[in-house]
This record gives sequence, structure tokens and C-alpha cells, in this order.
Amino acid sequence: MTNPADRDEARQVMLQNLERTLQDEVCTARKELAAVDQQSRRFDVDEFEADKHRHRRSIAGYHQVIELLKQGDDAFRCAMLDGVLIFEGHSVNKHQFRVLYGW
Repeated sequence: MTNPADRDEARQVMLQNLERTLQDEVCTARKELAAVDQQSRRFDVDEFEADKHRHRRSIAGYHQVIELLKQGDDAFRCAMLDGVLIFEGHSVNKHQFRVLYGW
């Protein structure tokens, strides 16, 4: 059987790595979306919205996984079984996302 202290330490390291990845993803998204010249004649609103959607899903997915893992193995397992993980196709609450990330 695995030592519980080792599992807790591994969980903390994994959460730190996920949180770092989340912050990197947020920074990348903000930079990429801010760099788009919406006044340009070549601006494609559909492409811009698709990029924004892709970033939103990625960020929301990492956020959800982190929050579930902080609650323990059972919370994540139940979310998987219920089919509510964003990384598995569940929708993003855009209002809550806007509150948390500002866009």
C-alpha cells in the first residue's frame, strides 16, 4: 500500500504544476487575443471567436480539474462518471468564466 504522505505530496506537486499550466494558458490567451487587430481589413471575426472559444475551453478545463482535485479523488471521479468534465466536451459557463478571468 502507498504511504498516504507520499500521495499527499504527489498531489500537491501535481496541483502546483496544473496551476502553473493554467496561469501560462491564461497569459498566452490574453496576449494572443490582445494582439489581434480587429480594425484590420483581414480581421476574421469567425476565426477570432474560434480562437477565443479554444482558449476559454482550455482555461476552464484546467480550472475545473484543479478545483476537483483539491476536493479529493472522489470529486474528480464522480465528475468523470457524470460526464461533466469540460475536457470531455461539457460546456463552459461563460458568465462564471467572465467573472473569474475578465473576458
